[in-house]
Amino acid sequence: MEEHAKDAIDLIEEVLRCLAHAIELKINWSGHPDREAGSVRAVTNQLKAVRQGELRMAVVAPMKAGKSTLVNAIAGYELLPARAAAMTTLPTRIVLERAVGQDALRSGGNDPFGPVLEVAEEDAELFGVLLAALREQLRTDTAAVKDKFPHLEELLQDIAEGRVSPVSTHYEGKRAVQQALMLLNDLVRLAGVLLPGDRVRELSDSPVVRTPYWTPEAVEETGPGQLVIVDTPGPDEDDLSAVLGDIVSRQLSESHIVLVILDYTKMGGQSDALIRDLMEPLLRAVGQDKLFAVVNKIDQRKKKSDMSDEELARSVAFNLGLGDAAHDRIFTTAADRALMSVGVLADLERRGSSFEAAQSESALQLLQLAHPLTWEDDLEEADADEMRNLARVAWKRSGLPRLLFTDAPITGERRVPF
Repeated sequence: MEEHAKDAIDLIEEVLRCLAHAIELKINWSGHPDREAGSVRAVTNQLKAVRQGELRMAVVAPMKAGKSTLVNAIAGYELLPARAAAMTTLPTRIVLERAVGQDALRSGGNDPFGPVLEVAEEDAELFGVLLAALREQLRTDTAAVKDKFPHLEELLQDIAEGRVSPVSTHYEGKRAVQQALMLLNDLVRLAGVLLPGDRVRELSDSPVVRTPYWTPEAVEETGPGQLVIVDTPGPDEDDLSAVLGDIVSRQLSESHIVLVILDYTKMGGQSDALIRDLMEPLLRAVGQDKLFAVVNKIDQRKKKSDMSDEELARSVAFNLGLGDAAHDRIFTTAADRALMSVGVLADLERRGSSFEAAQSESALQLLQLAHPLTWEDDLEEADADEMRNLARVAWKRSGLPRLLFTDAPITGERRVPF
């Protein structure tokens, strides 16, 4: 493995030397959105990925398909903020640095993961410029903006009255990271609508969140590298597509695989045509070779007349142009069930014999899901063993283990593939 990595590093370094020589000769050769400089940066990023053992997975989904919930379930806790309105506007890299063990869970208090958000210094300064420009814009007319973004009314008022703190380059802790991510995404959304598009295009890089992760299988045994999730805005974000097109394309082109999340409840009939229309630009940008698909909310399939697994796989393969032999690249999940179950199992690891279902928000949600009529009575009687068994069943049936874990063909061991 190390020998192959060294060979790849030597080859990429030679490519970079050739690219530098081509630039010196003023040869125009790049099809990257940022031309030759963008290509050099992309190859440099690939070199960094090989050295650090990174697998970069961009995640793309139409609005409300459950993208944030799935990312949170992979991380093992509610890292990304979620709300009823569309959230993600700014591509964000999430680096899952290491698995959290029981000792770290128990000693970490209310925030055992302690994520860190990093914003490039020049981008933090640009957000300051955007804030000033938005404040000036909102002085004259806020009514129309409030009508368009009613959920941002408080933020709009804070911007207009100068109460929003300057964007920092460093945030630490789950609450601080979530609040900062919400602010950055909301500022980009507002700037994309109210300000000239070139202001947002000046962003030099995506924010980076560094965090430990937790899954039931990964606590004891992990793979040799890191998974880097690239959270991207939905392809149906009409207000942002023109403004962020180059930024999103850059992140997609520099990812190793692209995971498309589809909402099971919106598949079939006319919805399939909408999926094809939404995904066509993505397919042109990244091609089919590194495309994978997840059909989320599969737990909503209740009637015998609903699509079978085979019919579902054929529909997804057709809509994404994956071909008939792509079933091993199509997965089904119930992300909310996965997040509940991993939350319960993490609480059990953290609290040990002192675990009480009534004190675990994840346990409450899981009992309500499993026993909607009797959950209040079950809550009084549920002990740690019962909750552990229920959570393990929910985790297995969520579909996430199949997405995250692979069977080694020689040893038969199950390992995290990053």
